[in-house]
Amino acid sequence: MKDTLEIEVPSSLDSITLKQYQKWCELVEAVGDNPDGGLLDKALVRIFCKVPRKEVDKIDFLEFDRVLEVLRETFNARSETLIERFTMNGIEYGFEPNMERMSTAVYIDTEGNLEWQDFHVAMDALYRPITFNRKAYGVDQYAIEDYEPCLKKAELMKQAPLDVVMSARVFFCNLSMDLLKTSLSYLETMKNQSKDFNQQKQYLQLKTDGITQFIHSQEVLTRSLMRLKHHQSLRH
Repeated sequence: MKDTLEIEVPSSLDSITLKQYQKWCELVEAVGDNPDGGLLDKALVRIFCKVPRKEVDKIDFLEFDRVLEVLRETFNARSETLIERFTMNGIEYGFEPNMERMSTAVYIDTEGNLEWQDFHVAMDALYRPITFNRKAYGVDQYAIEDYEPCLKKAELMKQAPLDVVMSARVFFCNLSMDLLKTSLSYLETMKNQSKDFNQQKQYLQLKTDGITQFIHSQEVLTRSLMRLKHHQSLRH
């Protein structure tokens, strides 16, 4: 009698953790531009459906195909709207409520950890436990704990839901890009008045390189999803 393998397929990004997605990105980067389509398909099911490696090959072909289709729809449905709050392990976390007054430590630890493999550190900086909560004039207001860098706490953020993670990453990078454009424009107008213009401009261009790395990682995501879509079309 054939054993029945129950597969729980995530139909939304809040059912996927940052840690799972980090594993997927690590694999995509490792296989490069000429991947084995079958390998990636199996990895998708193994990582996001939590199916043991030795059990993946036992899945019926048609069922395997349906699982891949659900996963593709799940990732294509991602939203870029910032999710300000989420609850994890019974604790409610809130996004940095005042970006204009965020501390230097929050900005540095976020901007310096935009790569997917390090983004749990950025999440620890951007989202902290809510200490105060109220609703005034129809608007939710809250305060969060002061930021204290801690690698142990950052590790916990690997369990954060992926919809929250992606929304925060896109929001912060868009904000950083806007700040860089404003700063470079300001320096251009002040270059005849500042002796340190070239040095400051070089510094900002280096930070722009960091955002470029973020854009590259977004392209990796898009490329991996396109591979999945391509393999799906070949099956039909």
